[in-house]
Amino acid sequence: MPPEISVIIPTYNRATWLPALFESLAAQVDCPPFEILLADDCSTDTTEHIVGDWNLTNPAAFVQYLRMERNGGPGRARNVALRVAQGRIAAFTDSDCRVDRRWLGTLARSLDPGKGIVGVGGSVEPMDLRHIYSRYSTVNRTLEPQNPGNTYLITCNCCYDRTTLLDAGGFPETISTPGGEDIAASIYLWKRGYRFAFDKEAVVYHDFREGLRDFCRTYRNYGFGCAQVVRDLLTPEEQNPHWGRQIPENHWTALPIRPNVTGVRSFVRDQRSFSQLCKAQGRPLKDCILLTALRGFDRISFYYGWRQGWPKTHAGDNAQE
Repeated sequence: MPPEISVIIPTYNRATWLPALFESLAAQVDCPPFEILLADDCSTDTTEHIVGDWNLTNPAAFVQYLRMERNGGPGRARNVALRVAQGRIAAFTDSDCRVDRRWLGTLARSLDPGKGIVGVGGSVEPMDLRHIYSRYSTVNRTLEPQNPGNTYLITCNCCYDRTTLLDAGGFPETISTPGGEDIAASIYLWKRGYRFAFDKEAVVYHDFREGLRDFCRTYRNYGFGCAQVVRDLLTPEEQNPHWGRQIPENHWTALPIRPNVTGVRSFVRDQRSFSQLCKAQGRPLKDCILLTALRGFDRISFYYGWRQGWPKTHAGDNAQE
């Protein structure tokens, strides 16, 4: 029976995470037939051997291994897998994740291309709340874009109608670092009149970084990618919505992904707001202090990446002092 869903996973040097992800996919229940495609972006670790060993012992959950001829980033890797995939639905997650046993079935049931809903996102929970970086994710919800109108999806937990996504251009391959390329794919579809849904019952468990250097690098990459997306895909009215007197059909506002911290005053306001959010959740004082400090590293790293991805002559256009 041909697969109805193609699960696409880009990876780079994350061999140790893969068996747990494969096991969680093999345990799926109440879902249509599916295939698994691993798009290896030229890993230098034991990724290929891990996949080979898995396939020998788990033929019922066979993983199709696709190795890129050069390292080009997750967007390019996903596009290669999209063109090879056979499923009507393309579901995405990352190699440092595990999925709930009902993940695929839940995502698939919410997709409704006939009504223009061509993409669905879901909840992202940390694997281990003992680490401060995992607890930060539960407050910040970075990978759960429940923005007003569900204007974009994050590829650690989402699915699309595969043909519609391909027709819109897939993922941009000019962004070689993780971050922003998934938002660009959503913008391609949004501007064509398509929309997205969010189902909190479609759960993915993410292994968040445990070191400050990795944490800062992640948010720097987010800022860098988002700046390129806003610069290349959005009109001046969409980049700065207050400029436009009329809202054209299928416009996409940049507000959800622009830096909200661009100077001392906005930084202080953001720190206060985040600290109040932590206290409102009943977190211990020590946790509130640590989480608020991480928020500062997050916002500084994001803005630093944004400045790198945005031409200096336009950097001031997005100031929010």
